[in-house]
Amino acid sequence: MAADDAVLIADETGDIKKGTKTAGVQQQYTGTAGRIENAQVSVHLSYGSSRAAP
Repeated sequence: MAADDAVLIADETGDIKKGTKTAGVQQQYTGTAGRIENAQVSVHLSYGSSRAAP
């Protein structure tokens, strides 16, 4: 990574889905609902450091 103090920040979230036609939807536990539901889990990865963006 470009900066000595750089970190990667991972954020996992579960989106509740009503149907099953969306890619990746299956019955699984999601903290959003607090129970097993049809859900799609997505992971967002961010980069952070004390350096300013160019």
